Amino acid sequence: MCWLTVIEASALFQLSRRNTTRALAQCFTRKTWKKHNLIVRRVRGRGGNGGWCYEVRLDSLPAELQLQYVPLTPFETIFNKPLNGPSNWRYSIIEEALKHPSGSRQRAAAIKSIAEKFHFKPDGSRKQITDRTLRSWIKEYETKGHGGLGRTARADKYKRKVLIAREWDKSIRLPNDIKEQIAQKMERYIRSLWAGLQPRSGWKEVQREASRKLLRLTIDAKPDMPEGKIKNYCKLSRSAVERWRQYGAIAIHDMDAKTYFDKQPRIQRGIKTMLPMQTVMGDVHPIDILYQRDDGSAATAKGIFWMDVATHRITGTVEFFQKGKGVRQEHVIESFAQMARDPRWGAPTELYLDNGGEYNWSKFVEDAMKLTQMPIKFLDNGKFIPSSDQAVTKAQPYNAPAKGLLEGAFAILEQKHFSKIPGWIGGDRMRKKTANVGKAPVPFQGSQEELVQAIHNAVAVYNDSPQGGRLKGLSPNQRFAELVDAGWNWTRFEDGLIESILCKREQRVIHQARIKYKGELYYHDALTNPALGDTVEARIPLFGHQKRIAVFDRNGDFVCIALPDRVFDHGDRNGAIESSRRKTVMRKQIREMRKDTDKIDTLEILTEQAESIEPTPLPELGGVIRLNDQEEHAGRELAKPLSEIEQEKHDENEEYFRTFDKLVTNIGPSVAADDPIEPEPRLLSLNQK
Repeated sequence: MCWLTVIEASALFQLSRRNTTRALAQCFTRKTWKKHNLIVRRVRGRGGNGGWCYEVRLDSLPAELQLQYVPLTPFETIFNKPLNGPSNWRYSIIEEALKHPSGSRQRAAAIKSIAEKFHFKPDGSRKQITDRTLRSWIKEYETKGHGGLGRTARADKYKRKVLIAREWDKSIRLPNDIKEQIAQKMERYIRSLWAGLQPRSGWKEVQREASRKLLRLTIDAKPDMPEGKIKNYCKLSRSAVERWRQYGAIAIHDMDAKTYFDKQPRIQRGIKTMLPMQTVMGDVHPIDILYQRDDGSAATAKGIFWMDVATHRITGTVEFFQKGKGVRQEHVIESFAQMARDPRWGAPTELYLDNGGEYNWSKFVEDAMKLTQMPIKFLDNGKFIPSSDQAVTKAQPYNAPAKGLLEGAFAILEQKHFSKIPGWIGGDRMRKKTANVGKAPVPFQGSQEELVQAIHNAVAVYNDSPQGGRLKGLSPNQRFAELVDAGWNWTRFEDGLIESILCKREQRVIHQARIKYKGELYYHDALTNPALGDTVEARIPLFGHQKRIAVFDRNGDFVCIALPDRVFDHGDRNGAIESSRRKTVMRKQIREMRKDTDKIDTLEILTEQAESIEPTPLPELGGVIRLNDQEEHAGRELAKPLSEIEQEKHDENEEYFRTFDKLVTNIGPSVAADDPIEPEPRLLSLNQK
């Protein structure tokens, strides 16, 4: 019986090795290949899926392929290529017997001769091999090749021998499918424990919580046994929980950012092609040198330092504070401005700042980002001109390597240079070894100006000291000199640019020609101009003269610099004079504005507007809404105008007197002389006085 390997079958089928493997795999699952039922088996060998390889029996192939089969020599097939290790040693022993046909007397004699000898094993020991073992090796070789001469792997090598725990698997009486479900839930729960507990939780805590979970799941499954007895079998081993320890990386990611960051992959950065001021790092560093305040208390100064990455040079400023005070954004910006004005430094192309830390840099970063929005005029030209596209980069949280260069420079400054200054405490003001053993540290005895000069001297010595690593034995000053000789020129900000950019911008209402900021009134004659409107933009400097406010109008045009308004005492004649002057200034503003206008006739404008109105159309009568006669009569009387009512009353009076006069005329002759008739007084009409 002859079995063909995948390589032999691919040559016979005229297919690639991958397609041949796919065809044999299909036949192994009871499918056909070109409508032929091939007999395929899986054997252990080199390559394949987990060490499993396919072989096809020769006599199951189509007849035409069987006739075309020619056995390959050992040098033409990997299957027959000798392997290293025990299989190669066994082959060297049976090699003489394999030269003779199977079942021949010559092979039998060769096997007998081999069995009578002692053979050296790969470890150097000697061993005599029985005839039966030799025949078994020959059979394995002829059926499986050199792979058959190797050690046979256990059939259950890749199968789990323990489902949850040996005692639990053996003693808990539950159906196998229920046990499999509990095992799957436990595996997921153990992984979740490693991922959800604190990163410093050990295997014992995971084991304890997982054992409790196993007990609950087992009881819920209702096995046919007492609950008290179940508890004895629901304890997991250390190996059962340690198997999933790698999921603790999730806990480190979620709860220990520092440790997780330390495990992240890194990149290497060099400075070979960098130019001065291309990247500048900034940070606030406590200077561990004690000095004495005016009130007699001891304190340490704070340093605001900047490092040029291309040359490793350091510059900065020193700040002193009263108790409870610290570095604010105006100190940092003032230090930045001082660096930018220095001809040996200038304007950086990129700022690299700490993210968070001891002090709040967020406001400074926001204001520094405005540099990217302003066109910078370069006054110096040279071979190396930094781009005007500036940016500010913030280090990631817990990213100590991101500014490790600056931290390393601080360590060198502290240990090698600041330590030479009296009052240095090396980071611990309670240490006694720096000045007098057993006594409190002695503060710096000079003035603050002398301490600042000593710190600047230490920084200057650092910049002039040779360094290894990236500088390759050069000092920062020497590296800087090399780049200057190559043609690098410094770039500065135009005068007033920093002061203009680094301002806090707020909208303020003009009231009585003044604006208010932090409860204080600011005034300038330009604010009397009504053309500014009701609101202006106030730009408050973040450093320097903070009692000066730049005022801009709604179009972004500069108006004035407003200063704190003067307060006059009651009865101070100067106050009245100033008030009159300001009113005069405002009237002058009105007169100036009047020059650009002409006097207009408003009545003429009203007449023209009225005449320009189009007449409205007169619609046809569509109907009349009526009431009863009495109500209509009352309504008509109410609708009469007063003049009409007065006219009716006048007409009634006139009619009355005409009637009276006529009556008197007709009666006159028949009236006796001694009985005169006195006419009634004539009534006055409503419109008569």
